[in-house]
Amino acid sequence: MDADGQRIERRIEQARAKIAAARPDSAPSPLLIAVAKRHGAGAVAAASRCGIKDFGENYLQEAQAKDAALPALDCRWHMLGPLQSNKAAAAARLFSWVHSIDRAKTARRLGQARLDAGLDPMPCCVQVNLGAEATKAGVPPAGLGELLAELAAIDGVEARGLMCLPEAGLDPDGQRRRFGELAALRAEHRIAHPQLEELSMGMSADYEQAVRQGATMVRLGTVLFGPRPA
Repeated sequence: MDADGQRIERRIEQARAKIAAARPDSAPSPLLIAVAKRHGAGAVAAASRCGIKDFGENYLQEAQAKDAALPALDCRWHMLGPLQSNKAAAAARLFSWVHSIDRAKTARRLGQARLDAGLDPMPCCVQVNLGAEATKAGVPPAGLGELLAELAAIDGVEARGLMCLPEAGLDPDGQRRRFGELAALRAEHRIAHPQLEELSMGMSADYEQAVRQGATMVRLGTVLFGPRPA
């Protein structure tokens, strides 16, 4: 393993140790999704050698390029960024999860593409905009129930969890509050939607707080791969 691979290996070990320390005693370990945005296929391969099987990307084209460069890699791709309806067909074939559903229109396109390809329903997380930030995607908490009801009627997709991106610059108490809000929303809506098991929350700057609040998936980039190339 080269020097870059060794650095990635050390960072993964450190992140796993912090996740284990933050995890509540009764909770299972969350799924670690390595976010290789703007890092090359070599970084993905290095993380895979450390046992990482799940990789997140914000852009379809970047995931396609890495997938093509690593044909022998046994991994699952997670779509984390907004999914354009006109790219739903390609996304349906490549990704194992979509974490950013916030409109029924996109879900219908995605579901139909999965059906057309003869694939099982796409597991999805609904992105919730907890801070009412105009610059971020996501359904407001007040609209979550309506969207979940719409998704339940769409063949080819299955809402399996919730995702959030808290405001930048929150202190640890603020991070905990936001992640606690998402956990509370899941508990509320899981009564009508029992398959709503996942909490996709926590990135490099706040994942320990997310784990403490019950994250089942954490999305780590910089803490594993270092700063993103320009």
